[in-house]
Amino acid sequence: MSNDKPSKSALKRRHAELQALGESLIDFDAATLAALPLDESLLEAIIAAKSMKSRGALRRQKKLIGKYMSGTDVDALRDALDALGEQERISKRVFAQAERARDRLLKEGESAVSNLPELESSADAVRSLLRSYHHANNDRDEKRYRRELFRCIHQALIDQHGRLSR
Repeated sequence: MSNDKPSKSALKRRHAELQALGESLIDFDAATLAALPLDESLLEAIIAAKSMKSRGALRRQKKLIGKYMSGTDVDALRDALDALGEQERISKRVFAQAERARDRLLKEGESAVSNLPELESSADAVRSLLRSYHHANNDRDEKRYRRELFRCIHQALIDQHGRLSR
Protein backbone atom coordinates (compact mmCIF):
# COMPACT_ATOMS: atom_id res chain seq x y z
CA MET A 1 0.00 0.00 0.00
CA SER A 2 1.61 3.23 -1.20
CA ASN A 3 0.92 6.51 0.56
CA ASP A 4 1.57 9.52 -1.72
CA LYS A 5 0.50 12.28 0.62
CA PRO A 6 2.91 13.71 3.23
CA SER A 7 2.60 12.70 6.86
CA LYS A 8 0.78 14.87 9.35
CA SER A 9 4.11 15.81 10.95
CA ALA A 10 5.52 16.87 7.58
CA LEU A 11 2.46 19.03 6.95
CA LYS A 12 2.85 20.66 10.38
CA ARG A 13 6.54 21.36 9.72
CA ARG A 14 5.69 22.89 6.35
CA HIS A 15 2.98 25.08 7.89
CA ALA A 16 5.33 26.19 10.69
CA GLU A 17 7.98 27.06 8.09
CA LEU A 18 5.49 29.07 6.03
CA GLN A 19 4.20 30.84 9.14
CA ALA A 20 7.76 31.76 10.19
CA LEU A 21 8.46 33.14 6.72
CA GLY A 22 5.21 35.12 6.84
CA GLU A 23 6.03 36.46 10.32
CA SER A 24 9.40 37.68 9.08
CA LEU A 25 7.55 39.85 6.55
CA ILE A 26 5.91 41.85 9.35
CA ASP A 27 9.22 43.65 9.93
CA PHE A 28 9.39 45.06 6.39
CA ASP A 29 8.10 48.53 5.54
CA ALA A 30 5.09 49.05 3.26
CA ALA A 31 7.16 49.99 0.21
CA THR A 32 9.24 46.82 0.46
CA LEU A 33 6.14 44.68 0.98
CA ALA A 34 4.53 46.21 -2.11
CA ALA A 35 7.55 45.12 -4.17
CA LEU A 36 7.23 41.49 -3.06
CA PRO A 37 5.07 38.93 -4.89
CA LEU A 38 2.31 38.74 -2.25
CA ASP A 39 -1.41 38.09 -2.60
CA GLU A 40 -3.58 41.03 -1.64
CA SER A 41 -5.14 39.18 1.30
CA LEU A 42 -1.70 38.21 2.62
CA LEU A 43 -0.42 41.77 2.22
CA GLU A 44 -3.45 43.13 4.11
CA ALA A 45 -2.94 40.57 6.90
CA ILE A 46 0.73 41.55 7.24
CA ILE A 47 -0.09 45.26 7.33
CA ALA A 48 -2.81 44.63 9.93
CA ALA A 49 -0.33 42.68 12.08
CA LYS A 50 2.03 45.67 12.12
CA SER A 51 -0.48 47.75 14.08
CA MET A 52 -1.56 45.11 16.60
CA LYS A 53 -0.57 45.64 20.22
CA SER A 54 -2.45 42.77 21.88
CA ARG A 55 -0.35 39.62 22.10
CA GLY A 56 -3.33 37.35 21.58
CA ALA A 57 -4.54 39.26 18.54
CA LEU A 58 -1.05 39.30 17.08
CA ARG A 59 -0.66 35.56 17.65
CA ARG A 60 -3.97 34.91 15.84
CA GLN A 61 -2.95 37.26 13.04
CA LYS A 62 0.35 35.40 12.63
CA LYS A 63 -1.56 32.12 12.30
CA LEU A 64 -3.76 33.76 9.64
CA ILE A 65 -0.64 34.93 7.83
CA GLY A 66 0.65 31.34 7.93
CA LYS A 67 -2.64 30.16 6.44
CA TYR A 68 -2.42 32.71 3.62
CA MET A 69 1.22 31.75 3.00
CA SER A 70 0.13 28.25 1.97
CA GLY A 71 -1.40 29.77 -1.19
CA THR A 72 1.68 31.84 -2.01
CA ASP A 73 4.42 30.98 -4.47
CA VAL A 74 7.09 30.53 -1.79
CA ASP A 75 9.95 30.07 -4.26
CA ALA A 76 9.22 33.40 -5.95
CA LEU A 77 8.92 35.07 -2.55
CA ARG A 78 12.24 33.63 -1.38
CA ASP A 79 13.91 34.76 -4.61
CA ALA A 80 12.57 38.28 -4.06
CA LEU A 81 13.77 38.24 -0.44
CA ASP A 82 17.20 37.03 -1.56
CA ALA A 83 17.35 39.90 -4.05
CA LEU A 84 16.43 42.33 -1.26
CA GLY A 85 19.17 40.84 0.91
CA GLU A 86 21.69 41.30 -1.89
CA GLN A 87 20.52 44.88 -2.35
CA GLU A 88 20.98 45.46 1.40
CA ARG A 89 24.52 44.05 1.28
CA ILE A 90 25.37 46.32 -1.66
CA SER A 91 23.90 49.29 0.18
CA LYS A 92 25.98 48.57 3.28
CA ARG A 93 29.12 48.13 1.20
CA VAL A 94 28.55 51.47 -0.56
CA PHE A 95 27.90 53.17 2.78
CA ALA A 96 31.16 51.83 4.22
CA GLN A 97 33.03 52.82 1.06
CA ALA A 98 31.65 56.36 1.34
CA GLU A 99 32.79 56.57 4.98
CA ARG A 100 36.29 55.43 4.07
CA ALA A 101 36.49 57.88 1.18
CA ARG A 102 35.32 60.76 3.39
CA ASP A 103 37.85 59.92 6.09
CA ARG A 104 40.63 59.66 3.51
CA LEU A 105 39.68 63.00 1.97
CA LEU A 106 39.57 64.71 5.35
CA LYS A 107 42.98 63.30 6.19
CA GLU A 108 44.74 63.85 2.86
CA GLY A 109 42.93 66.96 1.61
CA GLU A 110 41.95 68.07 -1.88
CA SER A 111 44.83 66.25 -3.55
CA ALA A 112 43.16 62.91 -2.72
CA VAL A 113 40.09 63.77 -4.83
CA SER A 114 41.94 63.04 -8.05
CA ASN A 115 43.01 59.65 -6.62
CA LEU A 116 39.39 58.57 -6.21
CA PRO A 117 37.99 58.01 -9.71
CA GLU A 118 34.52 57.17 -8.35
CA LEU A 119 34.19 60.83 -7.35
CA GLU A 120 34.94 62.19 -10.82
CA SER A 121 31.37 63.35 -11.42
CA SER A 122 31.18 65.30 -8.16
CA ALA A 123 34.83 66.33 -7.76
CA ASP A 124 34.10 70.07 -7.74
CA ALA A 125 31.43 69.74 -5.05
CA VAL A 126 33.73 67.53 -2.97
CA ARG A 127 36.59 70.04 -3.25
CA SER A 128 34.30 72.87 -2.24
CA LEU A 129 33.06 70.96 0.80
CA LEU A 130 36.63 70.09 1.79
CA ARG A 131 37.62 73.75 1.64
CA SER A 132 34.57 74.68 3.72
CA TYR A 133 35.43 71.99 6.24
CA HIS A 134 39.00 73.20 6.64
CA HIS A 135 37.85 76.81 7.01
CA ALA A 136 35.11 76.00 9.55
CA ASN A 137 35.27 78.09 12.69
CA ASN A 138 33.67 75.70 15.17
CA ASP A 139 32.87 72.05 15.81
CA ARG A 140 29.25 72.43 14.75
CA ASP A 141 30.24 73.67 11.30
CA GLU A 142 32.90 70.95 10.97
CA LYS A 143 30.29 68.27 11.74
CA ARG A 144 27.90 69.79 9.22
CA TYR A 145 30.53 69.79 6.48
CA ARG A 146 31.57 66.22 7.34
CA ARG A 147 27.92 65.14 6.93
CA GLU A 148 27.51 67.08 3.67
CA LEU A 149 30.76 65.63 2.36
CA PHE A 150 29.59 62.13 3.24
CA ARG A 151 26.23 62.70 1.52
CA CYS A 152 27.93 63.99 -1.61
CA ILE A 153 30.33 61.03 -1.75
CA HIS A 154 27.59 58.54 -0.94
CA GLN A 155 25.35 59.90 -3.69
CA ALA A 156 28.23 59.78 -6.19
CA LEU A 157 28.83 56.13 -5.31
CA ILE A 158 25.12 55.33 -5.57
CA ASP A 159 24.97 57.02 -8.97
CA GLN A 160 28.03 55.05 -10.04
CA HIS A 161 26.44 51.75 -9.02
CA GLY A 162 23.18 52.78 -10.66
CA ARG A 163 21.26 50.08 -8.79
CA LEU A 164 20.67 51.75 -5.47
CA SER A 165 18.14 54.31 -4.50
CA ARG A 166 18.54 56.88 -1.84
